[in-house]
Amino acid sequence: MTNYNRFLHEAIRRRHRDPGADIIEHMFDTSWIADLDADQACAAITATQDVLREKEWHELRLAGHWAVLNDPDSTTPTGGDRA
Repeated sequence: MTNYNRFLHEAIRRRHRDPGADIIEHMFDTSWIADLDADQACAAITATQDVLREKEWHELRLAGHWAVLNDPDSTTPTGGDRA
């Protein structure tokens, strides 16, 4: 397990154990970066970008679904005012 993966695993474990844990302190704890070599740093960047792209795609799919559900041409009015 790479240092990056160990860091993420530990951060997730702490977050589940105590949702109010010092999140700001953990967000800025960059000591694990110093242990990464060039290949590990590159892999960590790539993994981060992959996760970000997947989350953005998930958000777009949800927005599209919301738009279909709220399209006046595809919904049946239920009476009352719509905001």
